[in-house]
Amino acid sequence: MSISVLDRPTRPDAEPHLRTPSTRVRRGTPPQAAEPRVRAYLDVDGVLSPMHQHQPSPYTDWRDSEGTFWSPSMIRDFDAVDVDVSWLTTHLDQANLILAPLFGWSPRPVLPRTRERIWWKIDVLSVTHPPHEPFIWIDDEIDARRQALHGTLETILSRLSCPQLLVSPDPHVGLTPDHFSEMDEFVQRYAQR
Repeated sequence: MSISVLDRPTRPDAEPHLRTPSTRVRRGTPPQAAEPRVRAYLDVDGVLSPMHQHQPSPYTDWRDSEGTFWSPSMIRDFDAVDVDVSWLTTHLDQANLILAPLFGWSPRPVLPRTRERIWWKIDVLSVTHPPHEPFIWIDDEIDARRQALHGTLETILSRLSCPQLLVSPDPHVGLTPDHFSEMDEFVQRYAQR
């Protein structure tokens, strides 16, 4: 399990960036326009759906639905983190067609797969995320890619000049309550800026 916070100060003179409206994860709470939101870029396999069903996990209510191994309790814990979610997964549009209804979610924005220069996920995230806005990136491959890219990942992300929480769960276990605590703390710290 790895969690990293890259804290980049927000420039007070930064131009505001317009975003298309997105659906919040927390149900029943209307968005507050004056309060900056934290965006969460979310992978599926190895994150919400562990790679192996028989690994120790704090969750015990696992289901196998539509070929996806998932825990309703894990999804409830994720729902409790007050973030705007965008899919950043190889599932692409299938995430909204199959997974979102399975999890009880409305459709989320999907970041498109692009021609890979470094790693398609960092390539697309680095050009689509508004500079200076805090975000959480949740992907089980982050740590392995960091190691393989020898600092390139951090260099690219630093250009966004914003606080970032990178969550790289063990792909055999997926997200845990500790991850959700870290995400919630990050949101509490940066959503009020």
